Amino acid sequence: MSATLSAARAANEQDESVGRGMLVDRRLAAAQGHATGPRQTIDNPFLTFDDTRVDATTGRTELEAYVWDFCVVADLKDRYELLRFGARLARDKHEAMSRYADELTEPEKKLLDKEKERETGFWKQSKFFRATIITASLGGMIQGWTQSANNGTAYGMPAEFGLCYLRPDCKASALWTFGMLNAIPLLSAGLFGTITADLLQENVLGRRGSVMLSCIITIASTIGASVSHNVGQLAACRAINGIALGAKASIIPIYSAELSPEHIRGAILANWQLADAAGIFFGFLANLLVVLYVDDSDRSWRILTNTVLIPTFPLLIMIYLMPESPRYLMKHGKYRKALEAFEQIQTTWLLCSRDFMYAHAQLDFENEQRGERGIEMVDLNRLTSERSSLNIDLQQAEKRDDPYSYHIGVTGYFKRLVQLWENKRCRRALLSASIAMLSQQMTGVNTIAFLGTILWEKSFTREKPFSTYQPPTEDYQVSVKNAKLAAIIGLAFGAANYVFGLPAYWLSDKIGRSIMLALGLPNMAWSLLVFAFLFKIDNSNVRTPCIALFAVIFVAFYAPTAGTSPFSISAEVSYLHKNLRIATKLI
Repeated sequence: MSATLSAARAANEQDESVGRGMLVDRRLAAAQGHATGPRQTIDNPFLTFDDTRVDATTGRTELEAYVWDFCVVADLKDRYELLRFGARLARDKHEAMSRYADELTEPEKKLLDKEKERETGFWKQSKFFRATIITASLGGMIQGWTQSANNGTAYGMPAEFGLCYLRPDCKASALWTFGMLNAIPLLSAGLFGTITADLLQENVLGRRGSVMLSCIITIASTIGASVSHNVGQLAACRAINGIALGAKASIIPIYSAELSPEHIRGAILANWQLADAAGIFFGFLANLLVVLYVDDSDRSWRILTNTVLIPTFPLLIMIYLMPESPRYLMKHGKYRKALEAFEQIQTTWLLCSRDFMYAHAQLDFENEQRGERGIEMVDLNRLTSERSSLNIDLQQAEKRDDPYSYHIGVTGYFKRLVQLWENKRCRRALLSASIAMLSQQMTGVNTIAFLGTILWEKSFTREKPFSTYQPPTEDYQVSVKNAKLAAIIGLAFGAANYVFGLPAYWLSDKIGRSIMLALGLPNMAWSLLVFAFLFKIDNSNVRTPCIALFAVIFVAFYAPTAGTSPFSISAEVSYLHKNLRIATKLI
């Protein structure tokens, strides 16, 4: 147990005047004294509070008064000394270390000095944090696995349901039906999954509960799709499955961002897309194994569909054991549980108290700014203790018999949706992140990820797609061979997508998300253009390897840039309405 924690607990029993003598001679750093712009105050709201002059009436500085008022409202008076230190640490680490130099142990000083260095990366975080992020990664894996599984069902499923494609004599209705079956998961994810995600995670079940519900829906819809007997049943199951996909894609990045320390948040958020890439790889691997060992094409696509359950069951079980998002708990007035959650995901009480107070201050100040009271944060210094937005919203909550304490808790979904456009800061954040997400979808990667089986088939021959063949003809044997070759190429594509995405772990924080995205787009453009023109080559022996090569080149540019950056940008672009904004962008 750290010396700071022991001192904090002992100090709670002493008179509050004991520590005041330490504050009188402190000066506010010159650089901080003028840091009153909107960006500085949102990034570090504590800079707006003076911590040098003690008020004669309260016997506290402005910073201490703000922390004390919060502790009173949140029923955390027994943690006041600890949270006061956390607020000072969030305000200025070096100033806090100097103030508490005699109380900090050498290991604690070393930890604070090297907090943002490589030595304190992901594997140096607490076991609960590591376990939570690894568990959350299963959500991205489910999405990628589902994409690959739906891709692989092009072998077997169309023939069973009487659908055809690629052939000139295919009926338009069959083509539209086949396209609908491939598109409906993402259509339902965008139209319904992302919208319902906000309602579930913010007002009903929280982050963990919403993920568990989406896993249950995934399990039910996947099993239903594997036993469907007509197009209508399959379409309905895939649509329901898409809702669960959209919900997980909206919830898990937010959950990860709210738990992650600032200095590794970029790498953690890039982990979602890398997990997606891993899911694509394992989905293609499952496709290859099914094609190799299951001779009956009518059974193979059903078995392949059920392989999505492999990562889904572990996520359903493990997410229940993980801590809830502290920010979610704070928005619902569960401050002590939020502090306990921070204790689980942080390595020491020092960082726990800092992150807890930092999260509260950002939520509180952004709420003030969104209230359109025409404030400059520096002007709130002498008023915040009496007129904190926390107190204002608590009064509103009491009138409505509602436990929520922050603005996001006492306003509805549609009102917050309007606020995304009314508030300039929210609107700019929404537009920038939406452009980043849109650029990812317009790169053309989904053509390969969702329809790769058809593309490779097209590169083998210009006639007789294997989905139209029936056993036991010689043509059927050719189609099986083509299906195996297509599965091998798909596996190579999935492996490249994952391997080339690994540098994003280090580059996303070092270079920057937007710069990486800008560097990748032109290279993806020319490589995809060459990839498309290669289909014009007449000789299939030349055409197929060239197409496969440029598919790998394209994904090598895509994976570390457009593959990972948009999700990081989306989840980091704001704080209070992050869940609503990322759900809106994903539509």
